[in-house]
Amino acid sequence: MLQITIREERASDHEAVRGVNDDAFGRPLEGGIVDGVRGTDRWIDGGSLVAETPQGRIVGHLLISEG
Repeated sequence: MLQITIREERASDHEAVRGVNDDAFGRPLEGGIVDGVRGTDRWIDGGSLVAETPQGRIVGHLLISEG
């Protein structure tokens, strides 16, 4: 059984988040969108969550931003 913890994304997670998105969608577009939203007025503090295994591997990502 996969055990995960859901937590807010940290700056140190950016590369892993990009990898999860690239793998999930099979292309770099979505990961680039996430990168592009960071630091803009569309970013919602606490709106980027990651799923992390007990070993610290990021295996999922959720982003909520303003449209």
